[in-house]
Parts: sequence; structure tokens; C-alpha cells
Amino acid sequence: MPMLFYAACALMMANGVVDSAQVTLAWLFVVLRVLHAFVYIAFNRLAYRFALFAASSLVLGVLWTRFAIQSWPG
Repeated sequence: MPMLFYAACALMMANGVVDSAQVTLAWLFVVLRVLHAFVYIAFNRLAYRFALFAASSLVLGVLWTRFAIQSWPG
């Protein structure tokens, strides 16, 4: 997932389709991944880790979907 995040950020900057919603989604993804790592290191409860992983995956999907829609010619 980090590679998809890096690619999305690089492509958004290269195409100039960055807006405040995209930046917010990017930071939300980062925060969710940090929380996921904290849960893994601190007490490793699978249910919490999975919820954070699923949430970060959903945010990344929304980030890519918004990028695709904004980059679509027309």
C-alpha cells in the first residue's frame, strides 16, 4: 500500500490535480498507517489492526478514485 500511496502522490503533483480534499485524504492515510503501526507494536490486537488497515485501504481507494476522476480528459 505505501507504494500505491507514493505513486498517487507523485502523479497528483505531476499532473497538477492536487486540491485540499486530496491533501486531507493523504494525511488521513498517513495517520491511519501510523496508528496501525502503533497498535501492532503496543498491544497487537488483530481486530483493531484490521479496522485500521481496512480504513487506510478505503482512504487510499478514495484517493485513487478522486485522482482518476480529476485526471480524466474532458
